[in-house]
Amino acid sequence: MSEGMAMGEDSCHSSVVMATYNGERFLLEQLESLMVQEVLPDEIVVADDCSTDGSFEIVREFASAHQEIKWAVYRNDRNLGWKRNFKGAIARAHGEYVFLCDQDDVWLPSHVADLERCMDENTDLDVITSAVELLVEEGSFVEQCAGLEKALGGTGLISHISCDKSYLNVAWPGCTYCVRRSFVKEIFPFWKDDFPHDAILYCAACIRGTLGHYDAPTLRFRRHSSNASDERSTSNADRRELVTYYRKMNASLLAFYNSLGFEDRKRVFDSGAIDMVEEVDAFEAARLAALEKATPANIAKLVAKSGMYATRRAFLADLACILFPGHEWKR
Repeated sequence: MSEGMAMGEDSCHSSVVMATYNGERFLLEQLESLMVQEVLPDEIVVADDCSTDGSFEIVREFASAHQEIKWAVYRNDRNLGWKRNFKGAIARAHGEYVFLCDQDDVWLPSHVADLERCMDENTDLDVITSAVELLVEEGSFVEQCAGLEKALGGTGLISHISCDKSYLNVAWPGCTYCVRRSFVKEIFPFWKDDFPHDAILYCAACIRGTLGHYDAPTLRFRRHSSNASDERSTSNADRRELVTYYRKMNASLLAFYNSLGFEDRKRVFDSGAIDMVEEVDAFEAARLAALEKATPANIAKLVAKSGMYATRRAFLADLACILFPGHEWKR
């Protein structure tokens, strides 16, 4: 599979990108929701990551029955994992606007039209996210879901998201994103294979000042037992892995910043975003030092930076992992 960006004369206005893996249970419902859009996309790219169920066949049969849209359906030679699979699929998109699509949600009919309008009206944005409706495994709609309350909305307003200490914590799921392909091409050289697609796009747009949010639901966000993004762990080793990832992301964000033109770099610097990235990275370095070696000096340095935690609970969870490194907490 090539990981270079799609180039050349096949460019179109809009692409939907979907990564599939053993998703036959909900896949057809999602595909059908794409075909009842008020504004149909020009292209749908589907990358199957060696599914062992009928996912690949479902997509191929559906595509052959809906030739009014251009389809690019392919299966990887080997299982790449969801992060590399989504990255490779996005690289194959030709659309000026790239819509990210999970295999198990249901798009509302105005999804494409609403997000295209948001981008058309806000040409300074590279990434727009949206609110969602929540759909639990049984198929019932709910008003609340643990950890996802912020994703719900309904004002219909478009806001520009500023860079604060929480920029590494992706606030809205990637399945709500519409991204300019020009921005994907800019960030692609700094996109590591182990980065979640939504995280690198969200964080890079956030520090650049080109991240926006549309506070109205555009899809039904399904939560079920096999969601790839729902996995959680709370051991010392897992915390160290997470912090190492955050530091790797920060290094890529700083490299991306340094690749920008002078005027763009100056604007980002003047916004305070780079100071924020460096402050957060120093905090993550202190976290990693304490997690790796629980000396009084390392713990004191972390306590001094405890104001950088999003919540007191997160700080206490780190302390528990530092003081009891061999224990694993289950949630």
